[in-house]
Amino acid sequence: MTKTKNALSKAKEALLKANQKMKESYNKHTKPAREYTIRSKVLLDSSDIKTKQPSKNLLTN
Repeated sequence: MTKTKNALSKAKEALLKANQKMKESYNKHTKPAREYTIRSKVLLDSSDIKTKQPSKNLLTN
């Protein structure tokens, strides 16, 4: 019984340690997200937006 508990606690510690290493590695290579304000100009990808116009060239801005 104690061997099982000991193995379980070692496994939990190993998982926590691996999780911490993965978190540090991920955070090392990522940048914080941009913060947008009201009326800030952004570019939108409209390839998945459905419109009633037969041609994208006829859309008004």
